[in-house]
Amino acid sequence: MDSNTSIHNFAQVARDFCHWAETAPLNPSDDITKGLLLLPKLYTVALQLPPASRSDTEYPALSSEELRPVMRRFAELPDADYSAFCDPFVFPPVETYVGWISDELADIYRDLKEGFSAYEANQLEDAAWIWKFQFKYHWGEHLVNVQWALHRRAVDKYLWPDF
Repeated sequence: MDSNTSIHNFAQVARDFCHWAETAPLNPSDDITKGLLLLPKLYTVALQLPPASRSDTEYPALSSEELRPVMRRFAELPDADYSAFCDPFVFPPVETYVGWISDELADIYRDLKEGFSAYEANQLEDAAWIWKFQFKYHWGEHLVNVQWALHRRAVDKYLWPDF
Protein backbone atom coordinates (compact mmCIF):
# COMPACT_ATOMS: atom_id res chain seq x y z
CA MET A 1 0.00 0.00 0.00
CA ASP A 2 1.49 3.36 -0.93
CA SER A 3 1.84 6.22 1.56
CA ASN A 4 -1.03 8.32 0.23
CA THR A 5 -3.41 5.36 0.28
CA SER A 6 -2.53 4.68 3.94
CA ILE A 7 -3.14 8.32 4.80
CA HIS A 8 -6.47 8.40 2.95
CA ASN A 9 -7.55 5.12 4.62
CA PHE A 10 -6.71 6.58 8.01
CA ALA A 11 -8.61 9.77 7.19
CA GLN A 12 -11.74 7.80 6.28
CA VAL A 13 -11.81 5.88 9.55
CA ALA A 14 -10.95 9.05 11.49
CA ARG A 15 -13.80 10.82 9.69
CA ASP A 16 -16.17 8.01 10.76
CA PHE A 17 -15.05 8.42 14.37
CA CYS A 18 -15.46 12.22 14.21
CA HIS A 19 -18.91 11.83 12.66
CA TRP A 20 -19.91 9.56 15.54
CA ALA A 21 -18.57 12.15 17.99
CA GLU A 22 -20.53 14.95 16.31
CA THR A 23 -23.91 13.20 16.15
CA ALA A 24 -26.57 12.77 18.80
CA PRO A 25 -26.15 9.86 21.20
CA LEU A 26 -27.73 6.54 20.36
CA ASN A 27 -29.21 4.24 22.97
CA PRO A 28 -26.44 3.03 25.36
CA SER A 29 -26.06 -0.42 23.83
CA ASP A 30 -25.81 0.89 20.25
CA ASP A 31 -23.52 3.74 21.22
CA ILE A 32 -21.09 1.50 23.08
CA THR A 33 -21.17 -1.02 20.24
CA LYS A 34 -20.46 1.77 17.73
CA GLY A 35 -17.45 2.86 19.77
CA LEU A 36 -16.20 -0.70 20.05
CA LEU A 37 -16.44 -1.11 16.28
CA LEU A 38 -14.67 2.19 15.50
CA LEU A 39 -11.83 2.11 18.02
CA PRO A 40 -10.01 -1.02 16.78
CA LYS A 41 -10.36 0.18 13.18
CA LEU A 42 -8.82 3.49 14.15
CA TYR A 43 -5.97 1.73 15.95
CA THR A 44 -5.31 -0.52 12.96
CA VAL A 45 -5.16 2.26 10.38
CA ALA A 46 -2.96 4.36 12.72
CA LEU A 47 -0.42 1.54 12.74
CA GLN A 48 -0.41 1.66 8.92
CA LEU A 49 0.38 5.38 8.62
CA PRO A 50 3.63 5.89 6.69
CA PRO A 51 6.81 7.48 8.03
CA ALA A 52 6.44 11.24 7.75
CA SER A 53 8.09 14.49 8.68
CA ARG A 54 6.40 17.72 9.54
CA SER A 55 6.79 21.08 7.89
CA ASP A 56 6.95 24.32 9.82
CA THR A 57 3.30 25.04 9.07
CA GLU A 58 1.19 25.58 12.16
CA TYR A 59 -2.31 24.14 12.16
CA PRO A 60 -5.12 25.35 14.41
CA ALA A 61 -5.92 23.29 17.45
CA LEU A 62 -9.49 22.72 18.52
CA SER A 63 -10.57 25.21 21.18
CA SER A 64 -12.28 24.18 24.41
CA GLU A 65 -15.43 25.85 23.10
CA GLU A 66 -15.35 23.76 19.91
CA LEU A 67 -14.76 20.60 21.95
CA ARG A 68 -17.57 21.24 24.43
CA PRO A 69 -20.41 19.66 22.34
CA VAL A 70 -18.35 16.49 21.89
CA MET A 71 -17.68 16.31 25.63
CA ARG A 72 -21.41 16.73 26.31
CA ARG A 73 -22.28 14.12 23.69
CA PHE A 74 -19.91 11.54 25.18
CA ALA A 75 -20.99 12.43 28.72
CA GLU A 76 -24.31 10.83 27.74
CA LEU A 77 -22.63 7.41 27.70
CA PRO A 78 -23.41 5.39 30.82
CA ASP A 79 -20.85 4.61 33.50
CA ALA A 80 -18.74 7.65 32.75
CA ASP A 81 -15.72 6.89 34.93
CA TYR A 82 -13.53 3.85 35.38
CA SER A 83 -10.38 2.78 37.16
CA ALA A 84 -7.11 2.51 35.24
CA PHE A 85 -3.42 2.13 35.97
CA CYS A 86 -0.46 3.99 34.53
CA ASP A 87 2.11 1.33 33.69
CA PRO A 88 1.02 -2.19 32.72
CA PHE A 89 4.55 -3.48 33.35
CA VAL A 90 4.68 -2.56 37.05
CA PHE A 91 3.46 -5.40 39.29
CA PRO A 92 1.32 -4.95 41.25
CA PRO A 93 -0.07 -1.76 39.75
CA VAL A 94 1.14 1.02 42.00
CA GLU A 95 -0.23 4.13 40.35
CA THR A 96 -3.92 4.11 39.47
CA TYR A 97 -6.19 6.87 38.32
CA VAL A 98 -9.80 7.52 37.44
CA GLY A 99 -10.45 7.74 33.71
CA TRP A 100 -13.51 9.35 32.17
CA ILE A 101 -14.97 7.84 29.03
CA SER A 102 -16.09 11.25 27.77
CA ASP A 103 -12.62 12.74 28.25
CA GLU A 104 -10.86 9.80 26.59
CA LEU A 105 -13.09 9.93 23.51
CA ALA A 106 -12.97 13.73 23.31
CA ASP A 107 -9.15 13.66 23.46
CA ILE A 108 -9.08 11.25 20.54
CA TYR A 109 -11.48 13.48 18.64
CA ARG A 110 -9.40 16.63 19.33
CA ASP A 111 -6.18 15.03 18.05
CA LEU A 112 -7.86 13.66 14.94
CA LYS A 113 -9.34 17.06 14.13
CA GLU A 114 -5.92 18.70 14.40
CA GLY A 115 -4.61 16.31 11.76
CA PHE A 116 -7.59 17.11 9.56
CA SER A 117 -6.48 20.74 9.47
CA ALA A 118 -3.40 19.58 7.54
CA TYR A 119 -5.21 16.86 5.59
CA GLU A 120 -7.88 19.22 4.26
CA ALA A 121 -5.13 21.64 3.19
CA ASN A 122 -3.74 18.72 1.11
CA GLN A 123 -0.65 18.56 3.32
CA LEU A 124 -0.76 14.77 3.58
CA GLU A 125 2.69 14.30 5.08
CA ASP A 126 1.95 16.87 7.79
CA ALA A 127 -1.37 15.15 8.50
CA ALA A 128 0.30 11.74 8.76
CA TRP A 129 2.98 13.16 11.06
CA ILE A 130 0.42 14.85 13.33
CA TRP A 131 -1.74 11.74 13.56
CA LYS A 132 1.25 9.43 14.18
CA PHE A 133 2.87 11.73 16.75
CA GLN A 134 -0.39 12.22 18.65
CA PHE A 135 -1.14 8.48 18.40
CA LYS A 136 2.22 7.59 19.92
CA TYR A 137 2.21 10.19 22.66
CA HIS A 138 -1.44 10.88 23.41
CA TRP A 139 -4.56 9.53 21.76
CA GLY A 140 -3.32 5.95 21.27
CA GLU A 141 -3.21 5.46 25.02
CA HIS A 142 -6.63 7.05 25.41
CA LEU A 143 -7.94 4.71 22.73
CA VAL A 144 -6.78 1.48 24.36
CA ASN A 145 -7.91 2.63 27.81
CA VAL A 146 -11.41 3.59 26.72
CA GLN A 147 -11.73 0.49 24.53
CA TRP A 148 -11.01 -1.68 27.55
CA ALA A 149 -13.55 0.23 29.68
CA LEU A 150 -16.24 0.08 26.97
CA HIS A 151 -15.56 -3.62 26.44
CA ARG A 152 -16.06 -4.39 30.12
CA ARG A 153 -19.27 -2.38 30.28
CA ALA A 154 -20.63 -3.74 27.00
CA VAL A 155 -20.17 -7.43 27.69
CA ASP A 156 -21.26 -7.21 31.32
CA LYS A 157 -24.25 -4.92 31.01
CA TYR A 158 -25.42 -4.25 27.47
CA LEU A 159 -24.45 -6.93 24.99
CA TRP A 160 -24.51 -10.19 26.92
CA PRO A 161 -25.75 -9.53 30.45
CA ASP A 162 -27.18 -13.04 30.86
CA PHE A 163 -24.32 -14.93 29.25
